[in-house]
Amino acid sequence: DKIETAAPKLSIAALSHAIQYLDQNPGTFDNQEYMGIANFDQPSTEKRFYLINLKTGEVDKKLVAHGKNSSDPHNRAMATRFSNVIGSDKSSLGVYRTFKKDESKADGEAGYYFEKGHWRVRLKGLERTNNNAEMRDVVMHGAVNADVNGKPVPYVSQLFIDHFHYLGESEGCLAFDPSLVDQVVNELVGGAMIYVFSSLGQSDEE
Repeated sequence: DKIETAAPKLSIAALSHAIQYLDQNPGTFDNQEYMGIANFDQPSTEKRFYLINLKTGEVDKKLVAHGKNSSDPHNRAMATRFSNVIGSDKSSLGVYRTFKKDESKADGEAGYYFEKGHWRVRLKGLERTNNNAEMRDVVMHGAVNADVNGKPVPYVSQLFIDHFHYLGESEGCLAFDPSLVDQVVNELVGGAMIYVFSSLGQSDEE
């Protein structure tokens, strides 16, 4: 109830599914303190990533980008097209687990690492709609700068929204405001559950 009160725009269906999955698969998630839900039923202009403290019920809301080819062709702020296909540059729906600090990909690449001034963590897809996430290098990371009237502005930021009326887009990763991403990554690293949800679009599952 506390989570629902703190996050009135978060889909009840999304929250219920996430909590049910967590309860049914406790051994999958070593980080039982935090959970993240990306609610892509909301536009990118709204804080639609919900960082949930599972111990206290407190919710911290953040801006988050979707994949560039997930954008609705008539409204770039909305994500309506999803894919698990390598090279699609679309977001993938479903439940993920963040990598642990000492965990690596099959090819030896680190799952938790420092790059471009910020911490990053890889995501492992646990469902048929996102099980290529590791091969697709789906990561939680800070957005790089874009040019806005000759000034460098992170493509995930309120300044970007103020100018374009939508966020910039990723290549399928969950990208955040770089000034906030270290908090997000370091609370969710270590085997936390991430749920990317939408009721608005269809997903390729290959």
